[in-house]
Amino acid sequence: FSHKRGIILYGEAGVGKSCLMKLVMEQMINQEAVVFIADSCGIYNLREGLKEFKEVEPDRDCVVILEDIDEAMQYNEKAFLNLFDGDDQVDGVLYLATTNHIGKISERFKRPGRFDRKLKVHLPPREGRHAYLMTKLGVNEDEGTIGELADDTSNFSFAMLRELLVASYCLGQDRDTVIKRIRGGLEESHYSEFELNSMLGSLSQ
Repeated sequence: FSHKRGIILYGEAGVGKSCLMKLVMEQMINQEAVVFIADSCGIYNLREGLKEFKEVEPDRDCVVILEDIDEAMQYNEKAFLNLFDGDDQVDGVLYLATTNHIGKISERFKRPGRFDRKLKVHLPPREGRHAYLMTKLGVNEDEGTIGELADDTSNFSFAMLRELLVASYCLGQDRDTVIKRIRGGLEESHYSEFELNSMLGSLSQ
């Protein structure tokens, strides 16, 4: 990282942006890089922290993680501008940010020199859903059923797939009904007392 560089991962909620960030962090740490995780409150002190770090280890790779950056920018836009610009900006840093709402980020942050690349994270394709379901269900379900689940969950995010598995395999709800509920987004509660107790018991474990 000879220069400062910024990359934004964007896409709707639940598509796996945070999971990708975790994989990047693990990879960088395994390569003996340093990872800073900054929230909206810590952004004021981030630049000074980076400067002090680079004074001690100027050649060490450094990654800054900024989750849900659109929300943080609502309150600290000036702090972000100071982070990316100015005479005392810190080079040799890769800024990785996520957002569910790329349109909420000011255009002045999306130009080269601040966030140089904008990468969209799409909903998982059939192969991605199948791989996820295989990982989660493993020996607890046969290949044919897993394939059917992958076919029946088109346009599902990973968060939706997780809810499907919890509701149908942990709480014992009808699979087709759960898929329909997730696609609809809203539902009315018609649970029996036994079902409610079972749900509360599962959540408490």
